[in-house]
Amino acid sequence: MTSRDKILQSIGTSGIPDAPPPLYMPVKTNPEKNLQELFADMVRRVGGDARILEKSEQISGALNSDYPGIHRIISCVDGLPYGNLKTVSDEPPQLVLLRAELGVAENGAVWLSDRDLPQRILPFIAENVLILLQIDGLVADMHAAYSAIGRMDYSFGLFLSGPSKTADIEQSLVIGAQGAKSLRVYLHR
Repeated sequence: MTSRDKILQSIGTSGIPDAPPPLYMPVKTNPEKNLQELFADMVRRVGGDARILEKSEQISGALNSDYPGIHRIISCVDGLPYGNLKTVSDEPPQLVLLRAELGVAENGAVWLSDRDLPQRILPFIAENVLILLQIDGLVADMHAAYSAIGRMDYSFGLFLSGPSKTADIEQSLVIGAQGAKSLRVYLHR
């Protein structure tokens, strides 16, 4: 028996599986945390903020307390009495209100499509971005997200995760360098 045959024989009896591990590894869920808590934690880890509101009626009160003194607002959310700008002007908006259709717990990303995003530039030029997301729009991972958006009708869409950020080789992280300085998500029913 050659040394090559001995090596191959020892590999065969070593218990190494024949097939490589699957590329898809499901999100490990913490039984003590539900999907909305996992999502909120991840949004915070990527530099944003998330609040879980028990009722959609709490949105106005949360908005007033979280953004006092903000004057240039674009709202793309029907039914909220906010938004004094209709379009992007010479000065960027201080706050943009958007509705997301989907939130992903594994990375804190939200899915925005052209149905809720009339101007594609809005989440990138505003100083602050506030996303409204219904709790039943949460999914565990990107596999579930892509499955869900595959059934939607849209011509443009994007995943957005946290505020703008950049880092250099010395690991100096800067939030808001090229875009929004803050991103907050209100999860509501």
